[in-house]
Amino acid sequence: MDTNQGAVAAVIATRIRLLRAGRRMTCALPRRLQPGPRMRWHRFMSVAASSRSAQELLTVELDRPVTARAISNHVLTADQPLPPLQLAAGELPVRILEHLLLDSRPPHRPLAVSSAMLVAARLPSTVRGRARRGEDTLAILLEQAGLHWTAETRRVEQLTAATAAYRTELPDDVPTIRITRHVYLLGTPVALVIEDIPLPEPTPDPTGSRPTPTPRPAPSTPSR
Repeated sequence: MDTNQGAVAAVIATRIRLLRAGRRMTCALPRRLQPGPRMRWHRFMSVAASSRSAQELLTVELDRPVTARAISNHVLTADQPLPPLQLAAGELPVRILEHLLLDSRPPHRPLAVSSAMLVAARLPSTVRGRARRGEDTLAILLEQAGLHWTAETRRVEQLTAATAAYRTELPDDVPTIRITRHVYLLGTPVALVIEDIPLPEPTPDPTGSRPTPTPRPAPSTPSR
């Protein structure tokens, strides 16, 4: 097994361990956050757990598109069963796709990483080729094809930017969530997706303008 195959096998093993660790969702809050950021983090965790993908979540949070760039694309046949995908050992090839999610607004900063263990053979022809080429995340490809798909959140973990799957320019202690989802197409499991999403920072208005404060009414003078 060469170095690349060994690295990919390690990725698969990590994802399997995460699944076997249990289905309980953990949403503990970081103690060091002040009340304002803590409330924002708690809300973000709650919304993230109910979203179907990181792109869906971040597009809503930032109110603008989020793009994806493939950073890894490998195929292998697992030498052990993959219960989340209902695959026996060696039954079908599995593709490991990783995408870096980027802000559509310059300077296009990294926002998250999406990793998918995908059974391409179970996808319709309208999506299969694009998925194999890693043109976009599976969530976007399924949406663009108008297919009925669902994502089941199986695990939510709290990390920091320092321990996320892909290093960004964020400070190491920025709170980050890791979400594990099972993706189904018409009830058939097609992918296991794990996404690391740092808490997005509010972006300043590019015009540099500030909202005009509402003037307070002048105090009334009591009549005599």
